[in-house]
Amino acid sequence: LLLDVTPLSLGVETAGGVMSVLIPRNTTVPAQKSQTFSTNADNQRSVEIKVYEGERPLVSQCTNMGTFTLENLPNAPRGKLRITVDFDINTDGILVVSASEESQGTKHAITITNDKGRLSKQQIEDMLKEAQKYEEEDRKNAERIEERNILENMIFSMRSTLSEQSVAEGIDAEGRQSIQKISDESMGWLDENQNAEAEEYKAKVKAIEAVAHPILSAFYAKRAMESKSAPAEGAEGEGPQTDDVDE
Repeated sequence: LLLDVTPLSLGVETAGGVMSVLIPRNTTVPAQKSQTFSTNADNQRSVEIKVYEGERPLVSQCTNMGTFTLENLPNAPRGKLRITVDFDINTDGILVVSASEESQGTKHAITITNDKGRLSKQQIEDMLKEAQKYEEEDRKNAERIEERNILENMIFSMRSTLSEQSVAEGIDAEGRQSIQKISDESMGWLDENQNAEAEEYKAKVKAIEAVAHPILSAFYAKRAMESKSAPAEGAEGEGPQTDDVDE
């Protein structure tokens, strides 16, 4: 039995120009895969979905298959909106890519057919050989970009945490200033070192953790103790009242 498979991996571009694979090479078709992403800027009103095929870690080394934009997104802090991308490819090689924003149900899609502008068998073979040739170099480059993104996300996470009212009220000025200072210094360094080595990014993450972790851990531990010791609401004899917690 001869089964049709995808000749190259299919995915979308994510932060740092990374090829985020949804359907790996040699996946039997028909196939369907979904993945959820988040916005990478405050009050981001649109997201451009760029679809690629290829085997290397950066989209600049892969082939663009199509692009569309998901617009009219609600205002929200960085990372709060959830964008779900769906890939659906049938036995004729027709690929439908859709993206939707969960809170408002905004959706858009494109259809990519298996004819005009698609790669030839020889071009696919050449891309596979190239991916094999640069496998080790690509692995190191992908790790470097991943560590850079981890550092950037941590900086924004620290800034977001400091903006929370409970943190402003529960952590003294000295503690907040310490976290703010290491976050600002790290962002300044990151802006000037976009092509640093993975180990350098890791070291910066550890430096932030060394400052922020003890302060935040003490704050959350204190808040947990206060929550446990607080009297339950309601009439005497009733069990404690519970609220749903948003994850």
